[in-house]
Amino acid sequence: MALRRRLRVDLERYLRHAAENETGLEPSELELGFGIAEGDDRGEPSSLPAFELAGGVTLRGRIDRVDMSGDGEAVVYDYKGGRAPPSARWIKDGKLQLALYMRAVEGLLGVRVAGGFYQPLTGEDLRARGVMDGDSGVAIDCVTRDVLEHGEMRALLEEAVAAAREAAEEAGRGELQARPDTCAFNGGCMFPTICRCER
Repeated sequence: MALRRRLRVDLERYLRHAAENETGLEPSELELGFGIAEGDDRGEPSSLPAFELAGGVTLRGRIDRVDMSGDGEAVVYDYKGGRAPPSARWIKDGKLQLALYMRAVEGLLGVRVAGGFYQPLTGEDLRARGVMDGDSGVAIDCVTRDVLEHGEMRALLEEAVAAAREAAEEAGRGELQARPDTCAFNGGCMFPTICRCER
């Protein structure tokens, strides 16, 4: 019961925050699935195919929200229960999901992506963190460091795609190695009591 109340409070707080920070964007897609087949544990099957990254790597998933501007530019959102990572750390920390979702939206929906944000639902600061194309026609009140020049944002997305392809290729070759400093969702070792990696 306490957890349900906490979730309700967090949701109401976020909805107030969202209403006070009008962007002029319209929600276009909620829970946008792609590459999800019948019987998949990710829920309802999707009408969109998997997104093909170069090199034979395919991506499938469910994007929390896609907003559209009047000019047809998209902003991608991924909701998080805690702090959202800034784009400057995406590659270093292996947080590639949002960048890959941005590329999937472009490729599958045929629209130009102007930004992508991790939206925290809890915590003191509810500002979304991510990346915004400062050369786009979309204006969102976001952290100044999250606004990049068009070329910088495109380079970040390409770097994320390259990192994802490299990880998939390593896994395909069986090159799995212990990474106790980063194997848990928020860093650190996921199984410290049984990890046999020599530090």
